[in-house]
Amino acid sequence: MNFALTQKVATFAIVGIAAVPLIVSGEIGVLFQAMAVVFYIVGWLLSSRLMRSKPYRRVVSIVVVMVLFVQLARLFAGEPMAMLGMEFATVLLWAKLCSRGFSADYYQIVVLSFLHLIAATVAIDSLVYGVSFALFVALSAPVLALSYLRNEMERRFGKEDTPQGSEMLVRLLRSKRIVTPRFLIGSSLLSLPILLVTGFMFIIFPRVGFGFFGKVSNRDSTIGFGDEVRLSDLDLLLQDNTVLIRLEPIGAW
Repeated sequence: MNFALTQKVATFAIVGIAAVPLIVSGEIGVLFQAMAVVFYIVGWLLSSRLMRSKPYRRVVSIVVVMVLFVQLARLFAGEPMAMLGMEFATVLLWAKLCSRGFSADYYQIVVLSFLHLIAATVAIDSLVYGVSFALFVALSAPVLALSYLRNEMERRFGKEDTPQGSEMLVRLLRSKRIVTPRFLIGSSLLSLPILLVTGFMFIIFPRVGFGFFGKVSNRDSTIGFGDEVRLSDLDLLLQDNTVLIRLEPIGAW
């Protein structure tokens, strides 16, 4: 298996898995949802030489800073802070995906993907999140292992864009003997204990939703705990004609 291609496929797989819950939750704007799809495709097509160039990486950093100021302006204008934070996390992930040139970038992509999953815990309560979390944990071990191997290659033979390390590092990245399917499957199985522990904690401890942090979206129901209960907070699917309380006037009219 070609090392560079394997790392690329695994990285894009874990990013897509982590981004799906937040995108389908509807808690981020339509513009950011469309940007996620576009940059996912663009990131796959960009050449590694372009993503390693300093002018290109500087432009990406400038764009991220500009988006940060826009989000801060929207915050002062009264937009929900949780939604703005999730949208900015999305921008960070796609910016890093489109500027991955060295091993450190792949580590950062995994961290940003995990932040997406954390944000999705309060944004979605469907089975999509559970499936995405399980797949993310299963893929995180091989992705981190590939990032570690690439870091060792760069540390020993130099960066790919340096004269002393270019030829050897390119040969290693194109090698088909470093990574095997058995290696990927074995590293994925290391995540099984983590899945068991997290699944147990997911069942034992209650989850909280946006109802705990204050209303962010315009949905009719909230999940979790709050300091007040209103009839409009109840799920319409759970309403029936059962009498819960009966009020009668005191004394004669």
